[in-house]
Amino acid sequence: MNWFAPSNAAGYNLKRSTTNGGPYSIIANLAGTNYSDFAVSPGTNYFYVVSATNTAAGSADSAQASAMPLPSLNPTNLDLQANGNQLQLSWPADHLGWRLQIQTNDLDTGLATNWFDWPNSTNLLQTTLFMDSTNGSVFLRLVYP
Repeated sequence: MNWFAPSNAAGYNLKRSTTNGGPYSIIANLAGTNYSDFAVSPGTNYFYVVSATNTAAGSADSAQASAMPLPSLNPTNLDLQANGNQLQLSWPADHLGWRLQIQTNDLDTGLATNWFDWPNSTNLLQTTLFMDSTNGSVFLRLVYP
């Protein structure tokens, strides 16, 4: 984010909300006119206002601006832990919004094109799968919608 400096401004209060129109919380007191907000979650709408400050007083809030961070486009590995017939999977927070897909095949088939979306996986960062020992091969992947 960046904004124009009004005359007589000595600093700025940057405020954020997840609700359109506020209420806003101050997330940074700044001397400059730009800021990168890394404490956000992909797929969440954020609303921002800024006010100027100086030794005399503070200004009113600016007009509201909004932004929604997108999930990462970089491929990632799934982290997994096996516990009996359970497979616990997790992936990085910047991949929220990606879909977990699975395919199970006979041992002779190997990897094929019959991928299925794991239900409700786009709003997750971890899940537990119960594995059926009669499945020959199980393949998992994350895909960007």
